[in-house]
Amino acid sequence: MSTDSPVNTKPAAAPAPTIEEMEAALVARRERLAVDMEVLGTCLAPEALKARARDTARDAADRAKDSARSAAALTGAAARDAADRARVAARDAAADAGRSIKSAIAGLRPGSGRPGPAQHLTRLLNDARDGDPRSLAIVTGAAMALAGLSVVALVKAVRS
Repeated sequence: MSTDSPVNTKPAAAPAPTIEEMEAALVARRERLAVDMEVLGTCLAPEALKARARDTARDAADRAKDSARSAAALTGAAARDAADRARVAARDAAADAGRSIKSAIAGLRPGSGRPGPAQHLTRLLNDARDGDPRSLAIVTGAAMALAGLSVVALVKAVRS
């Protein structure tokens, strides 16, 4: 065994700072603190707060405009789809009404052996009342045609 190494070795203590070193550290700390206070004062200045609020409001307005444009585009597309579906339904209703009128006219011919127009109309109205989609379309189309004809007649009567 070697007895050259001491048993209880403590690390050497750092030398105490001198007064000049402590004063220099305080001056440096004060300078950093002064810079931090200046930066904080700049950030909290009323002009800076106003500018930040203005920028935030502009960003929010831009996001709202973008959202409104997107909603308008979606709404426009939905409206076009609904209008297309309504046109198709109106065309189908008009075709059904035309077929119904043709069959009613055919029933008016003497010797046709078919039920008369009153029976056709009664059956059509009963089917519509029961909820038959085709009968409902025919009755609705006829009602719309009569309403349009009434408006036209009223306008002509008022103008003359």
